[in-house]
Amino acid sequence: MDWAGRRADHLRSYVYEHGTPARRFYSRHGFVETGRTRPVGFTDGVTLEMVRALGQVGRPGSSPR
Repeated sequence: MDWAGRRADHLRSYVYEHGTPARRFYSRHGFVETGRTRPVGFTDGVTLEMVRALGQVGRPGSSPR
């Protein structure tokens, strides 16, 4: 996340709707569901978009924390 935080404002992940352990894992690490979905494609169901805001550490024009 430190590496990504120097390059982007947020991380996005897509989690299978029935993947309860994965959804809990991401939630514990600051990800929230956005309400957006995508079809899985190879099976029934959808993936849920989860996003986590990242700090601005080390990004050009950002102030140090």
